[in-house]
Amino acid sequence: MKSEEKLYFAIGEISEDIIAEASAPYSSPIKLKKALAVAASVTVVAVGITIVASQGFFNKAATGNAAPPPESSGDQMNGGMLDIREEDFGSLIYRGKVGESSYRFTLLIIEEPSEPIDVYLYSTDGKVIYTTSGEPLGDVEIRRPTVTVNGEAASSVPTEAGEYDITVSFDGLEDGEHTWSSLFRMGIFGDYHRFG
Repeated sequence: MKSEEKLYFAIGEISEDIIAEASAPYSSPIKLKKALAVAASVTVVAVGITIVASQGFFNKAATGNAAPPPESSGDQMNGGMLDIREEDFGSLIYRGKVGESSYRFTLLIIEEPSEPIDVYLYSTDGKVIYTTSGEPLGDVEIRRPTVTVNGEAASSVPTEAGEYDITVSFDGLEDGEHTWSSLFRMGIFGDYHRFG
């Protein structure tokens, strides 16, 4: 018997099951493992992004364009609620309340801002204001907050390039004559809760 005849004979003896199995698409176990690894990696990244987003890292309001909540406690760093506000000229980091009416900040200035970083706290009746700016118009009593810059007394918040440890204190709030706004303003950086 010639080799061609042997080949034809062998082909004729192949069962239908073997032919059907041979014609099915081939799936490599290695490709399946790679696909499972990629799916697992995507899942880990998605879970990580969800956790980070839930902590407020992508939420502009949570990271600095809103005043910290009144119920927040003491040192914002320890509570994981650091309030960082950024402007083109630099950034202001709220470090928390350090006394009955004193608040600590870290100010980083890259270039001199176009306007002073003035502090404002108003009485609710509009008759008294704590401010580092010039005197406002009208019949308003002006009180000056105590500003400490890198441990030294200052009359205002610095605007020259550099990094500064700043404490702002509103001495005399307990006089009982006036009710005070719950927010005080730090120039262009916005409002902060007095109770935070």
